[in-house]
Amino acid sequence: MFKKIAATAVITFAILIAGQQARAADNSGTLVVRGTVETNCTVSIQDMNAQLDLTRGASNVVVGKVTETCNDPDGYTITFSSQGGGKLKNGNFGVEYTASYDNLSNQSLNGEMRLQRRDAAFGVVKDLKVSVEAANDRVAGNYSDTITVTIAAN
Repeated sequence: MFKKIAATAVITFAILIAGQQARAADNSGTLVVRGTVETNCTVSIQDMNAQLDLTRGASNVVVGKVTETCNDPDGYTITFSSQGGGKLKNGNFGVEYTASYDNLSNQSLNGEMRLQRRDAAFGVVKDLKVSVEAANDRVAGNYSDTITVTIAAN
């Protein structure tokens, strides 16, 4: 008889505990809040309307201010390319020049000039500078080139 009472007490105790746990589960709950941020990289250019003296030469003239923004945690790449292949053009005539940006100095734009950033950045402003050597044997006229600046997440 004692074994039967003890077994009944254990079963009753187990039922009471299970009932309390079930009630506790009804009193609270959890959920996970999630969100995402899409990768967004933008570049804007402020043209400084600089005029270079192609006869006397020019050194590190600021021709534009570049604003870099990219939220990629692995950073981004800024690329500069020249429509004229690194030359200011006047019809068939050309004058070579070099570009400097951040830690890149006097780079030819006859190919792409690239700069990699390792972190995200927001509103970083840097000067784009150009230099041209002096020369008295240049054909008269207006010379120009178009530099394209692109930004891409790494």
